[in-house]
Amino acid sequence: MVADRVRVLIVIDSLKVGGAEALLPTLIQHIDRDRFDVRVLALNTVDPNHIQDEVGRIAESLTQWPARPLRDPRLVLDIARLIREQKIDIVHSHLLHSNVQAALAARITRRPIVATLHNLHQHGRLSKRKVEVAVLRLTGARALAVSDGVRRSYSGRYRLSGRQLTVVPNAIDLSRFERLDRDAIARVRSEVLGESTGPLIVGVGRVVPQKGFAILARAAAEIHQRCPGARIVIAGREADGAAEVRAVTAENGSDSVVNLIGQRGDVPYLLAASDVFVSPSLSEGAPVTHLEAMATETPVVATAVGGVPELIQHGLNGLLVPAGDVAQLASELIRVIENPDLAKSLADRGRETVRNYGADAWARRIENEYLRLLDGRSLRVVSEAAR
Repeated sequence: MVADRVRVLIVIDSLKVGGAEALLPTLIQHIDRDRFDVRVLALNTVDPNHIQDEVGRIAESLTQWPARPLRDPRLVLDIARLIREQKIDIVHSHLLHSNVQAALAARITRRPIVATLHNLHQHGRLSKRKVEVAVLRLTGARALAVSDGVRRSYSGRYRLSGRQLTVVPNAIDLSRFERLDRDAIARVRSEVLGESTGPLIVGVGRVVPQKGFAILARAAAEIHQRCPGARIVIAGREADGAAEVRAVTAENGSDSVVNLIGQRGDVPYLLAASDVFVSPSLSEGAPVTHLEAMATETPVVATAVGGVPELIQHGLNGLLVPAGDVAQLASELIRVIENPDLAKSLADRGRETVRNYGADAWARRIENEYLRLLDGRSLRVVSEAAR
């Protein structure tokens, strides 16, 4: 039995399927539940999905509110009320909207705040990012950047103090990838390839312009010409980039090569079923899917943006290409497809790399940040045996 655990309120913009959102179940599963009582607040309701289901199952409580604008002051007061009602000790926010609202609520209630910074600057969001940084400064929040690229962006462009900011790289639950059923992997591969013989190239992410899937669609024509059986599968919720992807494939005749298969709850199996994982993104903080691909021993071809070069060394554990370079993206994908020895070498070294990104050590680092902010608060943890 546990007495007087530290109560943590995790606040996030929503529980849609995405990289930041996918980290929550991993954190809740691996945090020391004898010492920490973890509750979750999502500031927007979304359609049911596997992330929402898992968080609801393993968190002490899950609260979801309908979306409200960033400038709505009543939201801050409502979060503050929830903090008091649930007797929260420390608040941990994720993503811009939550970082602003939760930090202000924590200031009102005199609770320490940890804010995880997941993303680099995005066009059109500069003013909101300035608001976020101003609030983090005002509240004295402890900011955790998911990569050194994100840290540099906030400390350089936005001048967030280095005293407030530290890097805590993302992680994954490696055990999930050690027990994948081989028959299930084969079924997924057969499903997405259809009548094609392969190879199978997989990209994962919401289909928005930032993810660069239209660039991948442009590369598809050359890939198909060199490897007629190749199929490119994009798994992710369709958004404002889907129309461009379809327009490109219709224009260059690769509409039978590129397939948008929508949001999936079996991404580890999809990655394990693929011959190459590809990420043509124009901007990334520290993408979790790259780690997941490495964990399935799938070679990675990705753009050298954000925190990606901190994870991937070109030619060693993956291949890097300049963002937006259609010809180079096609060339490197073909290179992996046509060179099995290279593919195996990249996959093997990728698997070695990902061992440094396990969830247990990551959770301990975050726990230490909590305890540091709580200033050595005494935790009375009494085991069942001792009782």
